[in-house]
Amino acid sequence: MGLALFLLISIPSVTAHSPIFSGGNERLDNAMVVDDPTKSWAIYNELPGGGTAHYYRLEMKQGEGIVISLISPQASVEKAFLPSLAIMGPGLGSDGELPSFVERPADVGVLLVPGDPSPTLKFEPFTPAAFHEIAKGAVDAPVNGTYYVVVFDVSVGGNYGIAVGTRETFTAEEWLLIPFVSFRTYQWEGQSALSILAPSIVAFMVSVGYAAWASRKRDVPIDGLWLLTVISGSLMVATAASIFYQMTWGLAKVGWDAFALVSIMFATIPLLLGLMLIRIGLRDRRSRPFTSRTRLALLVIGSFGLLFWAGWIVGPLLAMVSAVIPGRWIGIQALDDL
Repeated sequence: MGLALFLLISIPSVTAHSPIFSGGNERLDNAMVVDDPTKSWAIYNELPGGGTAHYYRLEMKQGEGIVISLISPQASVEKAFLPSLAIMGPGLGSDGELPSFVERPADVGVLLVPGDPSPTLKFEPFTPAAFHEIAKGAVDAPVNGTYYVVVFDVSVGGNYGIAVGTRETFTAEEWLLIPFVSFRTYQWEGQSALSILAPSIVAFMVSVGYAAWASRKRDVPIDGLWLLTVISGSLMVATAASIFYQMTWGLAKVGWDAFALVSIMFATIPLLLGLMLIRIGLRDRRSRPFTSRTRLALLVIGSFGLLFWAGWIVGPLLAMVSAVIPGRWIGIQALDDL
């Protein structure tokens, strides 16, 4: 677990982004405002067709770096989607001519970065994915002011994402909600909802089915504690199955990548936590009473579950509830609190 915490602290400083989705920013005057643009964001969107553009607004201080990467999933690149990006703002000078349909503020310079897809796909380990890097632009803001990033394609539309900033930091809400946002990023890649959910559904059903079978075989009562721990553990196992599947899906396109070790970590830890919870649910109440140590273990498992995206928040919360709920409420006749 110590190695896992080390990886969690050190590796995100290189590769992780806070994912968000944008929309309604088809004109300059309704550009999406990127809060704290030096922070590392991954913003996902879709250009509806050729001759369209999306706008993003950044408030920068002099000397702060404007760092933008433009990415696109393989499904869009295969349809000849080749967007470009431009950074517009005061003091930039002029480097490239924008198409007539791209709006441009008065008296600003332009740094144009034409789209040029990488011949190889890149692997993202935290929410396992594969994508092409289309363009990358970086410049220090010459003066304090408002800068715009515009993404456009003159020919066709498609899905794209922009990575903004380099300072890796997450709020608690952003971190906890990443598994839910990831569902939309997998759809952004071109996966169907069914293919995304199927591994988790199958793993959950297998886990619950195994626990029910084992309970009958061992004569373990299916009481409130059983329900809380088995459902919680099965949700965590389902999380692991989803991450393993997405990692395999990405690596099938990219080939082996050393950063897959991060994906393996984020899948293995929920799997182990889930199995520990199921084991607690299957324990013989007579020979192994529900003690204060067990309650502490449930709290620790739930806490690590939240930290490592296990069980889509619900799983860890159920584990914590089972740790603090009175025994008589969950069908435990006698508690040994030694």
